[in-house]
Amino acid sequence: MWKIIYTKRASDDAKKIAKIGLKDNAEHLLEIIKNNPFKTPPSYEKLVNLKNTYSRRIDIRHRLVYEIKKEKKLIIVRLMYKHYGD
Repeated sequence: MWKIIYTKRASDDAKKIAKIGLKDNAEHLLEIIKNNPFKTPPSYEKLVNLKNTYSRRIDIRHRLVYEIKKEKKLIIVRLMYKHYGD
């Protein structure tokens, strides 16, 4: 089992995600990555510009973006709301 911590932004994003009815979707993804951050499905993508950072879809508009620290078995959730600019 991996430890998950949240940035300030991700904590704020979690509140927004809950307000728009996507809390269950986000929690499902968090449970998957807590057990194995590389498990598929659902698919994930490695972000090119950020080292050890990955993204999974919460829905068409929102993504869960997280960084993996393998040596510490730690996942840092960076954001969960509006990965793509509007």
